[in-house]
Amino acid sequence: MLDEVNSLLVAVGISSKRISSMDELTRVASSMFVAIFESLFQVRLEGIIRNPYSTMDYVINAQLVVDGLSHQIQMDLQHISGESIVNGDIRALSNLIHILYRC
Repeated sequence: MLDEVNSLLVAVGISSKRISSMDELTRVASSMFVAIFESLFQVRLEGIIRNPYSTMDYVINAQLVVDGLSHQIQMDLQHISGESIVNGDIRALSNLIHILYRC
């Protein structure tokens, strides 16, 4: 999964430091997915909290990405929630990474 994340970051032009562990992925997931989504679809997501402070801010941002992706690909993504992304749920992270990777 980390290889896919790093490949995805490079593919969308975010070739920053590689994600090297699941702990790191969990810590940066919400903001990383915002950056990937906005770069991939060349849009600026409305409602994103640009300077997130609380856990709820990160959950809101992750949910906006999931909702935006659902709209972009015309697919129901109710099995992925912003909260599960922020909480480091491996299945949710993996699902979101795989979907974005295919885009």
